Amino acid sequence: MKEKEILELLFRSGVIMENVHVSYSSGLHGSVYVNKDVLLPDIERTKSVAEALAKKIAKKGIKVETVLGPAPVGAIFAREVGRALACIMRKNVYAVYAEKRDDKEFFIGRGQGRFVKEKKVLVVEDIINTGESAKKVIEAARRCEGNVVGVGALLNRGGVSREDLGVPFLVSLVSMILEAWAKKDCPLCEKGVPLYSRSEEI
Repeated sequence: MKEKEILELLFRSGVIMENVHVSYSSGLHGSVYVNKDVLLPDIERTKSVAEALAKKIAKKGIKVETVLGPAPVGAIFAREVGRALACIMRKNVYAVYAEKRDDKEFFIGRGQGRFVKEKKVLVVEDIINTGESAKKVIEAARRCEGNVVGVGALLNRGGVSREDLGVPFLVSLVSMILEAWAKKDCPLCEKGVPLYSRSEEI
């Protein structure tokens, strides 16, 4: 799948929602919401997107032994990417996840560290906004002595680079810069447009 096709799929399926007023995890406000929870329930669609990302990563020639994603949503997507990579490379690939502690830092627990230690680790994110979440997952892998070979993502919406993340490569299926404002500068707040609640249906 080409980037244009994937972008059309994300818009068509409602993963990318326009003309809404949202508060991102960074605290910034915007008018476009990437509703990744709409993608994952469709197994075939998720599989096709994960395969497209895996193919793009494989073309880099990087060998991957373990994929690591942030729980809960990133971990599901990471597993699908890992499955696709295993088929492409014709070898087993481990899929593990990092959990968030109360202090918002990520850790790799439940005995999964042994699948990270001294392994070539690919961190997989669904959406990269500011890159802070990916950085914390990378740090968690390195604390377990994992060799982070790169980051793969469905969508890079913040213009984040591999240099920003401190990794050899960053591969995303779709890259798009979405305008965002500090709350005090948000034109939608000024107009009184209510914030979209993620528990609502649109």
